[in-house]
Amino acid sequence: VTAWLREHVEQPLALAQIAAATSELSVFHFSRRFRAATGLSPIQYFIHLRMEHACRLLDLSDAPVHAVARRLGYEDPYYFSRQFRRVIGVP
Repeated sequence: VTAWLREHVEQPLALAQIAAATSELSVFHFSRRFRAATGLSPIQYFIHLRMEHACRLLDLSDAPVHAVARRLGYEDPYYFSRQFRRVIGVP
């Protein structure tokens, strides 16, 4: 599941899509098993992956924050910035 999430890090995904694409479990059971294995909900884990990817993009390119936000599926760069600060710990 984590490898699949890494492959789709730049796509907007919903929990139902993740569960359907990676398992034959219901959303509820998928979420419970994922949290038991990783300590995070699938969506929290996916957000962490996105923010790690954003770090790489911001470090390795000259792209402005709003361009990185859009590339990762965030239409609002201010929301992206708040999420980034919450997950990574720096603005």
